[in-house]
Amino acid sequence: PYAKIQKNMLYYNDLTIPWVDGLELRTSANYRNYTETHKKWRKDPALYSWESEVPIYLAQPQLFHDAKNEASLTMQYFAEYKNTFGAHFVNVLGGYESTSVSGDYYSEKRTDYAFPFDQMNIGPAGTQTNSGYEWDSGRAGWIGQLKYNYDNRYFVEASMRYDGSDNFPKNRRWGTFYSGSLGWVLSDEAFTAPLKDKHIIDLLKLRASYGQVGLDNWGDENDPYHLWRFEYLTSYNYSPKGYVMDGKYVPSFTEGSIPSPDITWFTTNQSNMGFDFASLNNRLYGSFDYFYYQTTGFLYAPDPLKTGYTDPLGQSLPRIKTNGELRRGGIEFQLGWRDNIGNFKYDISANYTRYKEFWNRQPTEAPTSLMNPYTRSTQAYNYYGTMLTNLGYYKDANDVLNSPKAEASYNLTGGDIKYKDVNGDGKIDNADHLRLGNPSKPRSNYGININLGYKGWGFSMLLQGAPKFDMYAGDALRMSSGQTAGGMNVIYDFQTNYWTPENVNAMFPRLMSNTGLNGYNNYQYSDFWLINGAYIRLKDFNLNYDFKYKLLKKINWLSTCRVSFTGQNVFTFSDVTKYGLDPENSSMENYGYPNERVFAINLNLGF
Repeated sequence: PYAKIQKNMLYYNDLTIPWVDGLELRTSANYRNYTETHKKWRKDPALYSWESEVPIYLAQPQLFHDAKNEASLTMQYFAEYKNTFGAHFVNVLGGYESTSVSGDYYSEKRTDYAFPFDQMNIGPAGTQTNSGYEWDSGRAGWIGQLKYNYDNRYFVEASMRYDGSDNFPKNRRWGTFYSGSLGWVLSDEAFTAPLKDKHIIDLLKLRASYGQVGLDNWGDENDPYHLWRFEYLTSYNYSPKGYVMDGKYVPSFTEGSIPSPDITWFTTNQSNMGFDFASLNNRLYGSFDYFYYQTTGFLYAPDPLKTGYTDPLGQSLPRIKTNGELRRGGIEFQLGWRDNIGNFKYDISANYTRYKEFWNRQPTEAPTSLMNPYTRSTQAYNYYGTMLTNLGYYKDANDVLNSPKAEASYNLTGGDIKYKDVNGDGKIDNADHLRLGNPSKPRSNYGININLGYKGWGFSMLLQGAPKFDMYAGDALRMSSGQTAGGMNVIYDFQTNYWTPENVNAMFPRLMSNTGLNGYNNYQYSDFWLINGAYIRLKDFNLNYDFKYKLLKKINWLSTCRVSFTGQNVFTFSDVTKYGLDPENSSMENYGYPNERVFAINLNLGF
């Protein structure tokens, strides 16, 4: 059994001050309570030996139960003033917001049940285990915003946030962040009137913005820059088996990591410039943007070799702010055409985004790596990773004897993967690694939107895709290609395309009963296992008809009666699909759960 309960309580109060025209005060409170519980009862089925009627059970029944509770409260207090003075429009907003979160988690388990009853108290007390922990967090911020426009032609906006987070020590808890934007509707100027009258320019708006965003947590727990809670405090590690006394384990505490009292906000500076336009009586329309992001303030422990630290306390150095800098910049645009031919209406548009992302200064990179122009990650982009270069397959045993080999490889023969000796030292090792492949995430994306309408009928669809990027064949694909350590395990037709003397251009290396028979030579980290993930996909479509158009148009109390047939992830064109992979799901490199293809029939009624 599984249960999930979520309750939300929203309080909102909006007060207009009658003696100050345009002034409004408002408060709101949002309380959310979330409860999740799981109960798992395991009872193995009976197994039988050949021609035996005596049941064999792999394990006695066991019961597991856990529960998670979390509550959050968000409070907001705002004052807003907006008014129009002739051609001038002014909007001023200021306020305070706070969010607090607290929760707990508890689990319990008993095993080796003598009686098959799924209740915790029935299980043996000697097998019971339990665990639990609690958490809380808090954030707050003062917010100010100013909007001004003149004659709906010139737009100015500025905002400020003074944010606080309990992820940081008290003297570094608060950060101030600013942003601003400008806009100019050039098509409303008098000197563009002749072009507007001829519908050469129906709309032309120029805009630019700049802002700084504060981040109080970066990445996830597997990210080296992840910010741990209370990292700025002295900590201790608990061990239930710290030492042994009188033949029994005694719990103990040991000193934790050295605190990092200097940690504070990460910051991302964001810039954007672009324009929107429409022409030919608003039938041709589109937009263009250039964007640039710069994130700084990454946390990392200093290199002991640089600082001369010799680890005298048995602890690594605490993390501090570094000069690390991650950059991302690119362009995106949209271009569309809309019109109607009698009762037939259509709107077709396309969009495209392309960007580059790289470390301008990579704080984790060792000096030896930084000095290698072929492998360093600092100021390098558009590659999958640093790996070996494959040269196809060894032709035969004679080719093996006359070619460099990986240090740990042995028993090589025709059909094993051959690697390039980059530095010419006669062996294959880490010194032969190069930056190879395309990024694991597409650096470009595109989409095509189609919307059609005819009388009561409507149809829309989205095609989306990405140019070349790479996926790396995971163990589930590489080592199941007829070559698992436990024996042959060919499960897909394409996996039968392995190397033989008659099939030298095969998809997979020679067939082996054990991956270790040649020292795992064929599973070195190399570009052999990179797969082009470029794709185009019918992401969704919607075919609908509104019966209010004709059949039910005289029923006044019914405003809409629309029936729709929809689909998602309908089809995909990509090289990776022949391997059973999904280009939009990186977990599929190891055959994780794929994106689902969904078809549905919907009825939408409006009254």
